[in-house]
Amino acid sequence: IHSYNQLLSLTLQSGKHSRFNIDKNFKADDYIKLYTEWIDKSISKELAIDIIVKIIDNKIVGFTTLNSKTDSLAEIGLVAVDSNYRGLGIARELIQRTIYKAKELNFKSIQVVTQHDNTPAVKLYESTGFRSESIKNIYRHHPA
Repeated sequence: IHSYNQLLSLTLQSGKHSRFNIDKNFKADDYIKLYTEWIDKSISKELAIDIIVKIIDNKIVGFTTLNSKTDSLAEIGLVAVDSNYRGLGIARELIQRTIYKAKELNFKSIQVVTQHDNTPAVKLYESTGFRSESIKNIYRHHPA
């Protein structure tokens, strides 16, 4: 339970800048429900095939989830680092470890999806070898 609470806390931290929290078309607690379900389904292996964690002083300070999109394509789902441990290279280390794990599991390629305007995430992914493949804009119909 202690580990679950740490993973959930990190998951919710990672979602604070997501469109599900920022977009006013979503209710205030929608992102909490969505991200809680996301980590729950990742732990149960319904969404993720593995969770890679970084532990410092017996505390989970960061993690990534590795998902299987197809037999040959893996995906990094969630990336979360405790706000007190950011800027130490933990996210980069976790991403590199996740890429290595995907290779170990015989995936041919790996992708990560993020919002284009999430500049820190885009820079992080590019610094670990990812390149932008496509940009999608999501528009919602707003009732008049």
